[in-house]
Amino acid sequence: MRRFTVYPKNYVSATTKKELEQRRKGLRDARYSELEQAGVTRDEIRNAGFFSKLNSHLPAGRAEYYNTQSEELDAIDMLHSILAYEPGHTVDSLMANRYMQRYIKSLGADRVAELCQQELDEFANARVNKDVFVDDEGLSYNSVTFRDEE
Repeated sequence: MRRFTVYPKNYVSATTKKELEQRRKGLRDARYSELEQAGVTRDEIRNAGFFSKLNSHLPAGRAEYYNTQSEELDAIDMLHSILAYEPGHTVDSLMANRYMQRYIKSLGADRVAELCQQELDEFANARVNKDVFVDDEGLSYNSVTFRDEE
């Protein structure tokens, strides 16, 4: 059965879903700002569809910075899902998880190991609530509650 993570509205963590989205928005807004400073209009940005089409307008190294930051947020999101549905992981077992291989290739093993340890520390203070919701297709969802919420 496929499972997805559903976080409660009051989910509190250093890297909550809400914070992940806020950080993604912040990156997007900063990239917009830099592109506008380079003379790219909002219409050109919207019409491009993907930022990668506009990377040549950014100062040297900035496109890579934005891409790396975005990839790290995606890796943290994936770690949340893995830890919510497969408890008992260590850094080594997370690094061996097939879902993390993409991030190891893009971010490097050392950075992914740091992210794994960071999220394991966060989840040490968490309770995973299993099967809190089953949708009309029979997919089961878990949520995560941290001790400081209880």
